[in-house]
Amino acid sequence: MDRRRTERRYQHVPLAESFDDGRRLEPRFRHVREDDVRFRRLYVEPVDAVQPRREQAGVFVIRIEVGDVREGLERRRSPRETFTVPSCVRRRMAPASGSESPPDDDPPTAADGVGSERSRPFQRHVARVIDRFGDLQLFGVVPLIAALFEFEKVRRALESTGRGLSLNLEFAFPSPLVTLWQLVNPPDPATATTRSRYGEPSGAPSFGGAPGEPTPTGGSTTPAGTTGSGGTDVTIETPVETVEVPLEALTAEMLGWFALTLAAYAVLSGILMAAYVGGLDRRLRGEPIAVGSCVATYAPRFVLYNLVLFGAFLLGVPVFVLQPVLLVLAIPVIVALGYVFYPVPFLFVAADAPFLEAFRRSLRLTMAGGAVLSFALWHLGTAAVASLGLSLLVSGGGAAVLLAVLASAPLSLVLTAATVSFFREDVVGGAGDSAGGPSSGDPGAIERDGEGWAAD
Repeated sequence: MDRRRTERRYQHVPLAESFDDGRRLEPRFRHVREDDVRFRRLYVEPVDAVQPRREQAGVFVIRIEVGDVREGLERRRSPRETFTVPSCVRRRMAPASGSESPPDDDPPTAADGVGSERSRPFQRHVARVIDRFGDLQLFGVVPLIAALFEFEKVRRALESTGRGLSLNLEFAFPSPLVTLWQLVNPPDPATATTRSRYGEPSGAPSFGGAPGEPTPTGGSTTPAGTTGSGGTDVTIETPVETVEVPLEALTAEMLGWFALTLAAYAVLSGILMAAYVGGLDRRLRGEPIAVGSCVATYAPRFVLYNLVLFGAFLLGVPVFVLQPVLLVLAIPVIVALGYVFYPVPFLFVAADAPFLEAFRRSLRLTMAGGAVLSFALWHLGTAAVASLGLSLLVSGGGAAVLLAVLASAPLSLVLTAATVSFFREDVVGGAGDSAGGPSSGDPGAIERDGEGWAAD
């Protein structure tokens, strides 16, 4: 069993100092492995009965009698010891077999973060992020600016006025940077090009999200289309303009410049993602954003991640150009890869996983299904529903496009922050929650809410 998933850090009233087995209690915190301790008798009281000045929803005082804990863990000092333990930890620790079951005065509630809530990780973490949106709203500038930097797509959307309203349905797995253009396909240029229904012709992945990342809609992975004249054109879409180049006109020099452009894009977007995802993670834990620290710690992995995606993209270009029919056959593969590896960039931050270990762990997590699969499916559904309304706005052109950009920014922020929260709290287990944060009440103690989140 993964130690980080079985350990939980929580506050206690420091009346006892050590166990008989020599382990010492810290003044304010201690780790308990939930497979080491089984409570036989619980005396549950609201926390304000002992600490009336501290208000923490879902936190209770548990009194444990001497000898009522598994062998080797009997207390040395006092006949009764008082701990302040989150109720979700209390409920996970089952009574020992053959002993009297304690009365349950605390039925499962949403505040506990257990029971039905554990089966709905997406809703729980979205609700948590919305509750803390005031602390995170500054990050909404990132998806807003990223969407506006897609000059070509913004131009096409603004020029679509008078073409009529249209809807499109886009499914998107969690991404380090969700933007409007991952949820909406911009209108086609006035001079139409033949393109696959699966994705738009694009030589450089869009600015938002993980560049080149396989997605169910493939908004940025189809590099070429065929023209009606019988020749094959490569359509390269950059944030500035869309360029069509006949296949026979492609030279090694052009491909070299294209590769350099992708490499520069990988570096810039990797730095942006490191600051964005790392900053969200730190802010959710009550820490300062520390952009420089996030970039120094995570940017190399994000840059390498982008380069790997770009490399896979470039390897697929000649295959799909010469045999476009293979693109249809590749759709299930792209969707599967998008699911299997969607946790990778979040594991860079939440688990501080090395590059290759993040891929291995992502494979294990997604193959196991469970909460990781449930979260991905709910994210897909939410993105699809949002894409309907946003595409309706974008198709209106003019001011409606700017309204869509503004509306998509908080949605993008909530989706990404909820994913960061999910991987930090549920998948990794919040092993780093002990890091600093604002305190109140007890000096040096971290104030937490009902689910163990650090609160400002």
